Amino acid sequence: MFMCVRVFILLSIIVWCNGCSSTKELNEQLQAKQEDISDVRITLQRTPCFGTCPVYTVTVSGTGDVQFIGTQYVNKEGELRKQIPVDSVRVLVNLFRKAEFFTMKDVYENRAMSDAPTAIVTYATKDRKKTVNHYLGDMAAPEVLRTLESRIDGIAAIREWIETRND
Repeated sequence: MFMCVRVFILLSIIVWCNGCSSTKELNEQLQAKQEDISDVRITLQRTPCFGTCPVYTVTVSGTGDVQFIGTQYVNKEGELRKQIPVDSVRVLVNLFRKAEFFTMKDVYENRAMSDAPTAIVTYATKDRKKTVNHYLGDMAAPEVLRTLESRIDGIAAIREWIETRND
């Protein structure tokens, strides 16, 4: 009987502690939802490769404005605009924070593989700005950087402007 009481108390403490971390996460999400991100600018520029890689620049503002400039090997060339939800931009902002973007190196350009394009990511607020040049042939670049690049494309919802009929 005494053992059952100990197990019950231990399980109660575990459940209570898990509740604490969930409450902490909820508080962080609520605080992030209230934070003004209107001054944030996130830009991804994809450069040419030796083949038919899409060449474009996409900029996402903290207000949800998306600007796309398609240059080469994209479905839509020229400047296009759209609006995405501010909460989607908040997701990006949180990804940059979790990735500790401001602590990354400025350049990842180990050319172990040739003829690849470069992804240039800029994250700017009213107080700070950082640009990271990532040669996509650099296999030593942090995986989280590749994830950021992919998530910018995805959250900006520009697939229809990039994919050509041959894709």
